[in-house]
Amino acid sequence: MAARNKGTHFVVTANRLRDGRSVYLRPDDTWAESIDEAKVLEHESEQEACLALARSQEGTVCDPYVFSVRLEHGKPVLLTQREVIRNSGPTVYFRRLGHGQQVVKEA
Repeated sequence: MAARNKGTHFVVTANRLRDGRSVYLRPDDTWAESIDEAKVLEHESEQEACLALARSQEGTVCDPYVFSVRLEHGKPVLLTQREVIRNSGPTVYFRRLGHGQQVVKEA
């Protein structure tokens, strides 16, 4: 069993299909929008089982992966700018056709 990498822990994340929002795997294997609710993995050896579980839910989420976090006061802290941006919500908003929007076809 691999030990923690210099105090680093891990979290599984994905994007929710319904709205593109970044979500985090909870200890009860559901998805949360808040990183504070995420299941924190202490060992690299736990990653594959959690990723397999996340991949089995790809009707709800897409592209799950694991990233590193640091714990402060028992809460995960994001370490990379990429995860900070993803955590703040979608950077581009879009409208889905068929939700109050008309499609105009050119002749």
